[in-house]
Amino acid sequence: MAEQAKKSNNIMYLHYAVVLFFCFGFKYLPQIGALTPLGMSIVGTFIGCIYGWSLINMLWPSLVGLLALGLTLGMDTLTAQAFGNQTVLVLIFMSVVIAVTTETGAMDWLVGKLLGAKFTQGKPWLTIWFLLLVAYIMGNFNSVIMALVMCAVLNSVFKQLGVEPYSKLPVLMFLGLAFCLMLGQVTFPFLGVGLVLVSAYSAMFQTALDFAQYIMFALPIGLLMTVVYVLIMRFIMRVDVTPFKKFDASMTKRDGDGKINRDQKWALFFFFAYCVLVLLSNLRMLGPVYQVCAKFGMYGLCTGTIIIMTFIKKEDGTPLMEFNKLAKHMSWDIIVLTAYIMVLSNLMNSPDAGISASFQMLLKPMTQLSPYVFIVAILAFGCLVTNFANNLVLTILLMPMVVQFSAMVGMQPLGVICLLFFSCQMALGTPGGSPVTAIMFAQGDWVKPGPMMKTAFTILPMLFIAMIVLGLGWASVLF
Repeated sequence: MAEQAKKSNNIMYLHYAVVLFFCFGFKYLPQIGALTPLGMSIVGTFIGCIYGWSLINMLWPSLVGLLALGLTLGMDTLTAQAFGNQTVLVLIFMSVVIAVTTETGAMDWLVGKLLGAKFTQGKPWLTIWFLLLVAYIMGNFNSVIMALVMCAVLNSVFKQLGVEPYSKLPVLMFLGLAFCLMLGQVTFPFLGVGLVLVSAYSAMFQTALDFAQYIMFALPIGLLMTVVYVLIMRFIMRVDVTPFKKFDASMTKRDGDGKINRDQKWALFFFFAYCVLVLLSNLRMLGPVYQVCAKFGMYGLCTGTIIIMTFIKKEDGTPLMEFNKLAKHMSWDIIVLTAYIMVLSNLMNSPDAGISASFQMLLKPMTQLSPYVFIVAILAFGCLVTNFANNLVLTILLMPMVVQFSAMVGMQPLGVICLLFFSCQMALGTPGGSPVTAIMFAQGDWVKPGPMMKTAFTILPMLFIAMIVLGLGWASVLF
């Protein structure tokens, strides 16, 4: 037994050494392609982190990656980009707001109402599709915040239903949430990431995309892809959803009658108030309301919510928001991982790194293919590489080539552009692909990074083929 433990420790030391080599030593190797010393450092830390996330844990490799980048960029610059980032600050404070709903039992009550609804009773696959549909819709507003919200809901669901940790069900559900949230964030061209990408297209080609046609194409495909995902879970991955059949409303009755109490009402009020305010901060058509909410930003709205919550007393006379007590719920795996991803995302598009130039060198041989084959190949390239690169940067990089070749075969560029947007949102394979995916990978009570990666790369080809078939078919009808 002792010998086996010693052997296991030796293997772990080897894993640590590999991470340290890539994070600190890779940049000293001969430069690859158009990568600069900065680019080599970025790629090295990313390879090291992916290796560490798979075989060690989420926290330690992320800390090593941050330290290595800090030595390259300068620690002050790293600190500002990592922990001065609004998304990271929101993750820290939002975890406390969510903790109130957990401590009071409000989240359990909400999940009980959801799963106890008549239309979900005895229909596990309908319930799963409904959860993914909610994620798809909410992804339009702020995918990172909604990832935290949906994870809190799913954690409560799994606990109540007695789902087995590390089984297929939690792995595919968390991947499904990430998939639907990321598809959702590009469905509407006047919100969030969709707006950024459409604006980039307009600036690049000096022409505006037709918003109505964009939505007519993107919304049906997005909804169909949520159905496709459930079908893959059911018929190909053969996920056991027996726990969803066992649900009974009595599971959520903490006080014996299942009625919502005063503390739970306050917790849910502030929880949904914050979500609504984030929504309002993304709707430009609301004019002054939008301007006020947008001025506060995600961090300001979250901090303001916490400040107000401290004045509310629970039924036992204690504060609803006991920050020091609730801070134990902070997931430092998610926070540090996201901090690393934020720095990585900022650096990916830097001309000083040479990463974009390296991508262009990789793509150059593909231009010799026939236009139709090239379009599918470039979409497949986007689907693969987005798991290792910033999806926004990658989309903008590939956009000119897709438009050029679609024009050569007489295809309406709008449909192909939408498919490109969707392809570059399929960043399910690694935590580095997207902050949303990073949050899902960090749900350590239910999933492990290794099986998550393996499962993601198993289902990605199926999702991509389904999207291409549905997308090109719908484009031929619509355009």
